[in-house]
Amino acid sequence: MHVLFVNLPKIRNKYVTVFGMIDYSATPTFLLMLAKQEADKGNKISFVDLQINPNAKIPSADKLVTIFYTGCYKEHKKIFDEMLVNQGENIKKETYLYPLEKIFLKEKVPRAMFELIDVTKYSVIDTYLSLYCPNKCTFCVKTMSQNPVIYKDMNDYLEEIKYLESKNIKKVSFSDPEFTINRKRVLEFTENYKKNNFNVQYEITTRADYLDEEIIKALKKTNCYQVDIGIERASDRELAKIRKNMTYKKIKQTLKFLKKYKVRAGGFFIFGFPDDNHKTYERMKKKILELDLNTGRVNYFTPYPNTDVWQECVQHDLIDKNLKKETDTFSHQEFAICGTRYLTKEQVNKYVEKLNNILIISTKLPKLKFLVKSKTISKIISHLIQKIAILTKKLRR
Repeated sequence: MHVLFVNLPKIRNKYVTVFGMIDYSATPTFLLMLAKQEADKGNKISFVDLQINPNAKIPSADKLVTIFYTGCYKEHKKIFDEMLVNQGENIKKETYLYPLEKIFLKEKVPRAMFELIDVTKYSVIDTYLSLYCPNKCTFCVKTMSQNPVIYKDMNDYLEEIKYLESKNIKKVSFSDPEFTINRKRVLEFTENYKKNNFNVQYEITTRADYLDEEIIKALKKTNCYQVDIGIERASDRELAKIRKNMTYKKIKQTLKFLKKYKVRAGGFFIFGFPDDNHKTYERMKKKILELDLNTGRVNYFTPYPNTDVWQECVQHDLIDKNLKKETDTFSHQEFAICGTRYLTKEQVNKYVEKLNNILIISTKLPKLKFLVKSKTISKIISHLIQKIAILTKKLRR
């Protein structure tokens, strides 16, 4: 069987920041892992990436596989339907909606077939050592899979890194939901990394309570330059409400160790939960200024269907009745899709914008943190950041 994998174009893949336009193009790693599964069955594999080459020719095949990404669902479905027409009636189709659908890998994490693409064309090279998360945070789509954590064979990961180094790739992002969830495997990973003398730098995402001084020290010795942590909320009470099972004592301790070993700390927050109000905003603003972060982002709360908070939002009539589960409007990085019990959707958008401006000042211009405490000066700085971002966008068109 000839199986054709198509990576559909990202409709919105540019993010404007005060320091420039980020053209975000990540490797289609999930599709490359699915391709490995088909290759292992003895099937012929073809791969077309419309994100990098929008005008690429689509070959004929027996089966067509793709992923519709949130934020692009309608556009992706239209492109895919057109491809099906051109392929003829007999072609098999296999589509996934990410991340709203249960992830589709069951036994182990396959090696990503990076050799199918030109990895030098992407701004982000991401891969995985593990998938799934055992935690039960109320807002997260990862809690919907109900699958046990699965892992990639160490030999497969070594093969991936060796290949990427052969292509002169300098940085890799490990996109595991919780990279350090298995202490034994993390230490095995770092030991193998050292033995092979890899020079690729990497960043990871994990929880603060899956890190300690020994782990951070081992990561630092193997070229880990950044650790991103889901902080999410601004108080222990708020963290408990979303079942994060985390405390600020642990978060601060972890950030202290990251600073000690000179590993960049990234922090991610979420604003716009059903109970959020002006006081929530003030608490989050205070925490952003208080924590010692090097980078981060404040995301828009997004009630993904079938999560616990989706039901809470429905209960409080916060979700537009026209909003469907197969929608292109779920995007926690772009805009709010609903308000809270105390704030309109427009107010949530404004608060998130303000918090991200404060985060920029706090991480990029830390000596100016004291200015944010003045509401008047804070407004002026936020206004300037917005103007610079708009100007940057115009200049780069």
